[in-house]
Formats: sequence, C-alpha cells, structure tokens
Amino acid sequence: MFRIKICGVTQSRDVEPIGRAGADAIGLNFVPASRRFIAIDAARAISAIASEQKLARVGVFVNETLERIAEIHREVGLDWIQLHGDEPDEAVNGLKRMLPGVKICRALRWESGFADDIGPIVAHWDASAIDALLVDAFAPDAYGGTGKVVDWSKARELAASLKKPLVLAGGLTPDNVAAAIEAVSPAAVDTASGVELEPGVKSHSQVEAFAAAARAAFANTG
Repeated sequence: MFRIKICGVTQSRDVEPIGRAGADAIGLNFVPASRRFIAIDAARAISAIASEQKLARVGVFVNETLERIAEIHREVGLDWIQLHGDEPDEAVNGLKRMLPGVKICRALRWESGFADDIGPIVAHWDASAIDALLVDAFAPDAYGGTGKVVDWSKARELAASLKKPLVLAGGLTPDNVAAAIEAVSPAAVDTASGVELEPGVKSHSQVEAFAAAARAAFANTG
C-alpha cells in the first residue's frame, strides 16, 4: 500500500523528483474532461520512469468502460486503478475478474453534511472487493482536483471504523498535510493541485515539502 501519492502527473520530468522527494505513488489521469488528462503515449513513458523509481502507478478513471480501463491497464502498466466517478459496485467486481491481481481504490466524494451515520458506509465498503477507499471533497462540477478540503472529523471517524485502508485527499498542501494526518490518521494521503505550478505541472519544491511533511507526520502518528 502506498502512503504518499502525487496525482495528476503529466510531465516525464516530474517523475524522478517525485521519487527523490519520498513519495511512493503517482496518479495518471485518464479522464478526457480533466485539466490533468494524459494521453496513452505520454502515460506509457511516465509509467516506465515511475517503475524505475519504484513508484506505484495509479490510473484514475471516471465512469469509463471496463474494457477501456483494461486496455489502458495493459498498455501503460498500472499497479492500481482508481475509480473516481459514479461507477456501480459491479464495476469493481468486473475489473477484479478481468484483471486478476490489480488493486482498486474507490473514491468517495464527501459532501458537506453527508451521512451523519457512517455505519452503513463502513459496512458497504468493508464488504466490497476494493483494496482502499479514497475520501475526496465533493464538488458538483468536478470529479476531484478542486482543492476543496474534506471534513477531517468525519474522515477520522471513517478511517477509525473502516477495515480497508483510507486514502485522504481533498485540498492537501505542504502547509496542511501534517495537520491532516494528525487529525485523520489515514493510511495514505493524495494531492494534485496542492503541489502544482499549473494543472498537471508539478512544483518540485512543493512536492519535496509535501512529502517531507507527510513522512514526518506519519512517523509521529505511527
């Protein structure tokens, strides 16, 4: 399981600095409407560098067909598939059948005031075939990468109750990631806009600061 994921990578030159900074996963966004969308050829080149850097490669999809996800998985070489849309549970089961051994991270877009009782959410996802649950902030016009922050108190409750690893996303930056880890105790953290010069182009100094802060916070929280 990865701990520090830098998502929305589109530039080959960003990959080695991400690895040197101490992150252990990158996200490749295959959502055509996204500002961080990456074409297959570019993704394949980045994936090869990431493999050399021992970085987990996470493919991000929104409401894509299972056949297309499987095709990209084979062409690019992915370690994880992240479903960040409105995919039904059967999509997870279908991918597990089509791609034995693949790990699946399911995104839960957490709306303000959503689900005062998290019991049913915990029961549902613990019973599912996912390997990790990612919590991101809800936005009506976007599937992630908005910079909005999740309700950390609710995320902590979910992380403490869930048997599956919880990945915390949503507005994480070098300035707040340590506080987020201390508040939520997630298994991993994920950022995109929090370490960018512009969408898809990473600031190497911000990546380094984010990874250092996250590593220190994880060390302190165990």
